[in-house]
Amino acid sequence: MSIPLVNSWSILTAVTLLLLTIRFVDRWFDRRIQRTFSEWARQNRFRYNPIDRFHLATRIRERLPHPGAADVMVRDVMYRTDQQKHFYLFTAYYRTGTICGQKWFFLVAVVQETKGRSCDRFDDLRVADTGSRLSRYESLLKVVENQ
Repeated sequence: MSIPLVNSWSILTAVTLLLLTIRFVDRWFDRRIQRTFSEWARQNRFRYNPIDRFHLATRIRERLPHPGAADVMVRDVMYRTDQQKHFYLFTAYYRTGTICGQKWFFLVAVVQETKGRSCDRFDDLRVADTGSRLSRYESLLKVVENQ
């Protein structure tokens, strides 16, 4: 028994429209979050970049709280340069575990490096406590301000 051709095209059209709608809504939420972070960064004298243009993921891998972290990704990087140091606030996503028991984690952290010294790894990685992502950035802002 075959499905009539009109019904097949109707199903294909409906599925395509559904996927396009999901994609549109996802991009809308991403841009909304990016605008929020960009405005927060501007208010606190930081610059904002939604991607990892400084290649922080490879530099923080050994400093993450879970040993053996894999697939480290860094997003929502806020950075600032003072007279002596560069500060980076960011969200890191990574997974841990073996094949069947893999879990994804995310954290908000701050690192600093001495100006003029681009090293392979950072000495200190400070992680924010629980809360929303923006409140975690705000708690780490206090760490940057005290430096």
